[in-house]
Amino acid sequence: MKTKISALIDGELDTHEMREVCISMHEDKELRRISCTYALIGDALRREPHLATEITGTVLDHLADEPVVLAPQGIVNP
Repeated sequence: MKTKISALIDGELDTHEMREVCISMHEDKELRRISCTYALIGDALRREPHLATEITGTVLDHLADEPVVLAPQGIVNP
């Protein structure tokens, strides 16, 4: 199955094989983990930036533009 996952990521499977692998990954958490690992390896080999890095920068930019919300102070009992 690992070979088929690699082929799926590389776009080398026909429709039937692609469906088979996707169903298997849907049913097996370990296969999903393997597919994520293979995708990261492929990105590294192609020197593509990791998606999480791009998302992190975007989120941080948007957070910097958000207003600061100040919470009211609690009531002090005399």
